[in-house]
Amino acid sequence: MSIESAAKCEVRAVIRYLVAKEKSPHEIFNEVRTVYGEGHMNRTSVYEWCREFKNGRMNVHDDLRSGRPSILTDDIVKKVENAVRDVCRLILDELSAMFPQLSRSLLHKTITETLGFHKLEFLERYELDGDNFLKSIVTGDKTWVAHYTPETKRQSEQWRHTTSPSTKKFKTTISAKKIMASYN
Repeated sequence: MSIESAAKCEVRAVIRYLVAKEKSPHEIFNEVRTVYGEGHMNRTSVYEWCREFKNGRMNVHDDLRSGRPSILTDDIVKKVENAVRDVCRLILDELSAMFPQLSRSLLHKTITETLGFHKLEFLERYELDGDNFLKSIVTGDKTWVAHYTPETKRQSEQWRHTTSPSTKKFKTTISAKKIMASYN
């Protein structure tokens, strides 16, 4: 029988107990794997916890981490909220430029999770604004056009001196270039 959903501190307590019974890290790893399953704690982690407990550690819980202090203050959250409310069509790139001290992921998390904003889809906007929303949509169309500028005989004439060598004239063909034509 294996225990599937065990807390980390529970497994560490078992490791601490087995270290106190003077079991080897290899034996402890096999015991943990047998009781808690293959993927619960890897060999390296078991060996590290064995070393910690042999060195006198008593606590089976994670240590508090100092880490980098959060730069997300209530003032910044309020400024982000005001920016989104002022111009609801801002994209994350524009907001990121406005708040360079925040990473893109933290900014996105602040907007979606902390402030509860989300992008509205067209149907949601139509429900809210009705036909006024449809009138605000700008539509257009585009097409690809082959780019061809034939050269006339007159255009191909050049000023040359009588002693200048003659130039070869090549047959003109339609260019492979395309240009985009769009209209609203």
